[in-house]
Amino acid sequence: MGYDLTLRCGCFLVWQLGLLNKEQKQLAQMMGEEDSRIVAQEEHLKRTLEIMQDLAKKMHMQQEVLDRTTAKLSQIELQNAELIQILQNSSSNLR
Repeated sequence: MGYDLTLRCGCFLVWQLGLLNKEQKQLAQMMGEEDSRIVAQEEHLKRTLEIMQDLAKKMHMQQEVLDRTTAKLSQIELQNAELIQILQNSSSNLR
């Protein structure tokens, strides 16, 4: 009877070890897949950051161009106003 119980316990332990080993392999596989997803997400985030930085640089350059254009337009408007004043003075002197 004692031998039979020992044999049953031994078989049960072997069966349990088999289950634990199978679960451990499944968990290791899941962890590997999760690690791969994390690495892929990190690469995606790095690329997204690079794109955003590039866009920020381009927007900054566009803003500089707009600022220069606005300054030139203001200068031209001032010159036009001066020319109009000169023309008005000239036409009133001709009368």
